[in-house]
Amino acid sequence: MEKLKNKRFLVTGATGYLGKVVSEEIVKEGGDVILLSHNFNRLKLVKKNLEKNYDRNIKIIKCNLFDFKNIKEITKQLSKEQYINGLVNCAYSGITGDLKNISEEDFTKASKINIIAPFLLIKELEKKFVQTSTKFKELTSIVNIASIYGIVSAEKKNYKNTKDINPVHYGTSKSAMIHLSKYLACNLNSKHIRINSVSPGAFPNLKNKNKNKFIRLKNRIPLGRFGLPIEVAKPVIFLLSSDSSYITGTNLIIDGGWTSW
Repeated sequence: MEKLKNKRFLVTGATGYLGKVVSEEIVKEGGDVILLSHNFNRLKLVKKNLEKNYDRNIKIIKCNLFDFKNIKEITKQLSKEQYINGLVNCAYSGITGDLKNISEEDFTKASKINIIAPFLLIKELEKKFVQTSTKFKELTSIVNIASIYGIVSAEKKNYKNTKDINPVHYGTSKSAMIHLSKYLACNLNSKHIRINSVSPGAFPNLKNKNKNKFIRLKNRIPLGRFGLPIEVAKPVIFLLSSDSSYITGTNLIIDGGWTSW
């Protein structure tokens, strides 16, 4: 059964490790997608691969989420769409490392991509989401990709090298993203728009040549293995679909038991 048939969804960070899989899963479930990324060449490649396997309407838009003027320009363009049934905020960019590495600029960038950009996108597209909700007689759905590090702190002992430590600005901004989701779920057109977040645990890209640096992280997980991108994408589909029609303001943890210790 195609859970998202004849619906259209906007995905930021659509060329990323999780974003690509989320985008494909939306299409696989019968949905059309509008894919956003700052890298237009990667966007074209993602679009080509999706069109090769699925007969769906796939649009791509180059967007710099660090540039708030660009966000407003893009949302004006998107407001002309007949409908947009939801949004998935997957975008993130930032360095890793311990406290000594992290600068004011790193905090600013993390805040822009994890808090301000999602807020502006949602705010600017609010009218379109409400129109879509009325048209489909079903609430539109927004899913923000947060992190378990928005709930618990990164532990130095889980990282072989200090340069690989999950940085303070990442968890801080992801924590704010979780709260933003809850706040907007309660205060922004709650009769028309559902807003939730998901918090993945350890989902490293195992194509990385230096796999040994992930061993300590793996030992921390009760299920004894890392998560796969599809294991984030499937819950996102659930939250986008009518299966989750009575769920809003929730942060769904997907971590193999990490935060249960």
